This record gives sequence, structure tokens and C-alpha cells, in this order.
Amino acid sequence: MNARGRRCSTSLARSGYADAVRGALFSLVLTLLMGCAAAGQPDLARLYASSQSNPYQPPVILIPGIMGSRLADADNREVWVGSPADLVFSSYAELALTRPGEEAGASAPRLHPTRLTDTFAGQDFYASIVRVFEQAGGYRRARPGTPVAPGQRSYYEFSYDWRQDNVTSARQLGVLIEQIRADHQDPALQVDIVAHSMGGLIARYYLSYGGTGRAERRSIRAELCR
Repeated sequence: MNARGRRCSTSLARSGYADAVRGALFSLVLTLLMGCAAAGQPDLARLYASSQSNPYQPPVILIPGIMGSRLADADNREVWVGSPADLVFSSYAELALTRPGEEAGASAPRLHPTRLTDTFAGQDFYASIVRVFEQAGGYRRARPGTPVAPGQRSYYEFSYDWRQDNVTSARQLGVLIEQIRADHQDPALQVDIVAHSMGGLIARYYLSYGGTGRAERRSIRAELCR
């Protein structure tokens, strides 16, 4: 076989391999879709109803994952997520963090979290789980600093600046938990946490070290041992 024939055979082989891969992926996706359709949705209202007889339900804190909190500048102009056009065309240069000692400027303004990314471009993100809380679970969204009536099922959204160190976010989570305890007038109040992705890392860090860093934790232990 000459070189041209070998090239043709190789091209055909690659084409056949690509077609096989595409076919396998299509079959896999079709199988998954059929499985999801057959499984249906669980009766969440019935599942939550089983706990209605319990008058005490701990408040719930919902912690999103990375990029799951919207960020705005000092004028409350949303920088992240912005609009669908921003997602396609923007470089998101304003999300850049300043170096230590640098002042925040126009190119890297100081940003703050505003709320969860519930929906974007017509797609649900965290809106679906909020609907489960409210419609199936009977929870109401509560605001930190507002007293909560006894027996009321409440949930809180913990939005955070996902660009910062998770230790900082864990400290902020601790502040929120203490505020929730004050709002419920119970300093020993337990809370439930529903966390996604990096939100789980923040919750895990808080459960392990509280609102302190690991070095600070070791320093506290050393002082206690003296």
C-alpha cells in the first residue's frame, strides 16, 4: 500500500472511531434521559409531611458552591453574574482580586455578595431547592437580625464572596450562626446546613475549626495546655 493509501485508511479509521464515540455518547445520554424520565420526581410534600408533627425544626442555612453567589460593586451594580451577554462577551476583569497593599480601583473594584444565583438565562440553579424549602417543607426565608416566631420553619441564604479564602468565609458563616441564635433567643440553638460544592468545604472547615484559622486554633490549644 502506498503512502496515499495509508493516509486514507488512517483517516477512515479515525472517522470510524469518532462515529463510534459519538454513538456511544448518544446512547449513554439517551439511557440517562430515559432513566430520569422513568424515575419521576419524589413526593417531597409527603416526605416533609412526616416531620410536621415535630414542633421543633432547626433553621436551615443554604450555602451555594463556587460562583453561586452574585457579586456587586459599591454602587450595587452586579458584576457577577451579570447578563447573558456578559457571560458571552465579558472578560470579567473586575473580578480580579487586588494584591496585598493595593487599593481597589476601577479595574478591580471592591465587591460584595448580594444573593444566591437562583436563576440565570431562564435556567434554574438554586431556585429549585428554594422552592422545595418553601413549597414542600413549609419553610420561610428569614433575614439575619430579624426575630423569628417560635415554631416557624425558617431558612437562611449564606451568600459569600467565593474569590476569598475559605477561612474568611467560614468566619462569616460563624457570625451568621451566632446571629441566628440571637434571633431565635437560643444561644445553644442547632442549625441544619445544606451546602453545595465549595459551600460544603466552608461548612466542614467551620465544623472543624470554628471561626478561627488552623494556626490560631493551635495557638489557642497551646495556651490552654500551659
